[in-house]
Amino acid sequence: MPFDLSECYEQEWLITFENGGYSSSSPCGINTRTYHGYLVLPQNSAENRYVFLSKVEDFIVGDEPLPLSTNEYLGAVYPQGYKFLDSFDWESNYVEWNYSFPEGKVRKRLIVDTKSATVSLEYGVEGDWKLRICPLITFRSHHTVKPSGFTYFTYKKENNLLTIFREQTIKFLNIHVQGNFNMEDTGYWYYNMLYRKDKENGNNYLDNVFNPFCIEISRNSTITFFTNKYKLIEIKKKPMDPLSLLRQAALSFIVKDTNYSIIAGYHWFGEWGRDSLISLEGIALLNSQFEVAKNVLERYIANSNRGLLPNSFDSEGNPTYRGVDVSLWWFIAAYKYYQYSHDLEFIRKNLPLMQDVIENYIKGNGVVKFRNGLIEHIGAPRTWMDAEFEGNVYTPREGFAVEINALWYNALRIFDYFYYLVNKTQIYTEISQKTFAKFNELFESDWGLYDYLTSNLKGDTSVRPNQIFAVSLPFLVVTERLGKKILYNIEKFLLRPYGLSTLNANDPKYRPVYEGDRKSRDAAYHNGPIWPWLIGGYIEAKIKLENDEIQTKQLMSRLETLIKYAYKNNGYIPELFDDVPPYRPRGCIAQAWSVAEVLRSIDLISKY
Repeated sequence: MPFDLSECYEQEWLITFENGGYSSSSPCGINTRTYHGYLVLPQNSAENRYVFLSKVEDFIVGDEPLPLSTNEYLGAVYPQGYKFLDSFDWESNYVEWNYSFPEGKVRKRLIVDTKSATVSLEYGVEGDWKLRICPLITFRSHHTVKPSGFTYFTYKKENNLLTIFREQTIKFLNIHVQGNFNMEDTGYWYYNMLYRKDKENGNNYLDNVFNPFCIEISRNSTITFFTNKYKLIEIKKKPMDPLSLLRQAALSFIVKDTNYSIIAGYHWFGEWGRDSLISLEGIALLNSQFEVAKNVLERYIANSNRGLLPNSFDSEGNPTYRGVDVSLWWFIAAYKYYQYSHDLEFIRKNLPLMQDVIENYIKGNGVVKFRNGLIEHIGAPRTWMDAEFEGNVYTPREGFAVEINALWYNALRIFDYFYYLVNKTQIYTEISQKTFAKFNELFESDWGLYDYLTSNLKGDTSVRPNQIFAVSLPFLVVTERLGKKILYNIEKFLLRPYGLSTLNANDPKYRPVYEGDRKSRDAAYHNGPIWPWLIGGYIEAKIKLENDEIQTKQLMSRLETLIKYAYKNNGYIPELFDDVPPYRPRGCIAQAWSVAEVLRSIDLISKY
């Protein structure tokens, strides 16, 4: 029975490199995104990733060549190797395809060395056959497609090493072939390879790739693709227990360049300040990566600009500023770092920078205003609900956003906690008390809390999950009575098998399915789809407010669906899910804060 082609279109595999690159495709080898490729490497920074080796075309040599590979073109799927595919397996550092033909079987493995960003294709053949392997190369940003002839590729052969150059002199890619082999010069361009998922999303989806030569090898051989140094790679099986698998997946988001950073999501995201800080505990601290956490924290606070911390850094390392919550999430992450590390010197060193952030929020900086104990922000979008396309902001939330003020209260309390560690006194007690009182006075609604207040203090009636942070952060900013009301309504309106929905289904703005072109997707982004990372806030709030050992242990059942999904996908959890069955995964296939918050939730439950 042939492998199900629809499964190839839906599913994807991913193995990341420590430099921020990756290897990725679909189970039967069809590249369904511009982002797919056997070798995708950063250029100058992890933000700037390029596809080097798109894939290979491989065949059994005979009177009638039998394909292992599968491609999709306009109106055609050719060759159709998926018809001979028996099984696909995704392990820690390799993926394996097993094919059956009338004359015998073929095993193909793609093995990755995550440190050196080296990829090997290992073939094992039952039968007296030879294999023909044709590398398909390109040199383009993983966000784009390229026309034929955009660059010129040449190569030279020296024993078992083939070196490919672009523009004749720029060394591009090395290929080492194990054992004896024959070669054929080809110089073919493959035109109009179709990337189905990009077509669905309204992006550029027709690409051209180049085949400089084909290699004919004996029945068992290995071909290694690398840019720096050739090395043999040992295979590593994935952990059998889900917790270890999640921990392993969490570590794959850490990138080491001149600094440590946390990639927000694969394939297309780079480093984002908000995501890094929210993810820090699950990605780094729970894996005892204290140096990573400290490096990330110090780099962000060192780039404070009138109290605002960077949303991101561009390919040249320059910070960009937009979010009003990034600075406040920094305090949460720093508090967690101290709880794990007890690094008092870190607190002592960075206390003046922390106070500068607080003081800029109090005096105002043109983006935030401190009004009567609360923080008002000007402009949109400036919260995590930041979808915007062609001037349309789909969740503006300008004014007094509920989670911004919950974070503000926590920043005040955390700063005073740190200040006391160093100076044995506190300085923001009066302000934090005022914030607590005004928050409880102005934000309470029939469904828990207003999502935000306008400049004239009118409450927005959207029922959204942002209110969960009033009861999930280290310092509760509501009374116990109000906290239980929030939790009840979160469960009633927003709790789903894969996390929390971003909007009550009765709201006229509700868009449960994230699909279509950029405009359609952005309109839905935070207006209905489920975001898995929000489950962490829910689990933490539930534990705090119910304070019951039996009920806490039963919370593992709330995570079962996400854990099963993660186990099937090598520990990875996507950016979001549709809010209607079958709850299709959407967005990035591997999102840092999704993995981090599920891992943190398991840890919270296990420690109770």
